[in-house]
Amino acid sequence: ETLRKGLVDLGLSVLTPEDEKRRMGIVSFTVSDEVRWRKELEARRILGWVGDKRIRLSPHGYNSVDEYIDDIRGR
Repeated sequence: ETLRKGLVDLGLSVLTPEDEKRRMGIVSFTVSDEVRWRKELEARRILGWVGDKRIRLSPHGYNSVDEYIDDIRGR
């Protein structure tokens, strides 16, 4: 919930349902320039899937929720 809310607060179009009963650990959102996002995420060593103008992030072992939000805010 923290990552989903953080992305919403940053003004991103989040695809992950708000209803906790309808979501899992993956958070998805749309982007207009996926090439730029891919480069930025790789530069910050954030693991995720980028394609079809969407990004899927799964916060756990490799990246924390705070790292995701801080890095996306700074991009």
